[in-house]
Amino acid sequence: GLAFTRVLFVIVLAILILGEVVPWQRIAATMVGFAGVLICLQPGTAEFDPWTLCALAFALVTAVIATLVKRMTFTESPLTIVAWTYVLMGALSLIPALVVWRAPSIDEMALIAILGVGSTLGQTAVVHGLRAGEVTVVAPFDYTRLLFAAWFGYLFFAEIPGISTWIGSVVIVASTLYITFRETRFRT
Repeated sequence: GLAFTRVLFVIVLAILILGEVVPWQRIAATMVGFAGVLICLQPGTAEFDPWTLCALAFALVTAVIATLVKRMTFTESPLTIVAWTYVLMGALSLIPALVVWRAPSIDEMALIAILGVGSTLGQTAVVHGLRAGEVTVVAPFDYTRLLFAAWFGYLFFAEIPGISTWIGSVVIVASTLYITFRETRFRT
């Protein structure tokens, strides 16, 4: 859940690093979307876990990456950015992978191939989105991951979302649609 704080970090980094001018309405809508995430996840229902600081660090690092990717779109093509992303991820994961490596089965290879294609298409879409718009406009759409997780949970595992998930989802969708409509209105 704390990974969703990435969007909040992105706003600050976009202002500091990219020089984006972020209207208060966009900041407010992003905060409303984050409130929707909190409604869905219901933090505070469990004891504090020090590992949550790792989740916050992860959110900060991914916000820095999103900001740097946006900066790279000024000079690099989306496919170049995606290619370098996977080359670097492969290089960084090689040693840990070799430590626990076992040959995957044919079924596992098929799943890995599907995951690879889906991941590449997703990364390419994100980079194109960052290239097309300001990072503070694109980033709040990350909240919709929670909606897809709930939908896939229902579809594949027959998990029925609780009332807080439904309420939070409505808040997330409303804030994201507000940002979309507002930005579309001002760009035309």
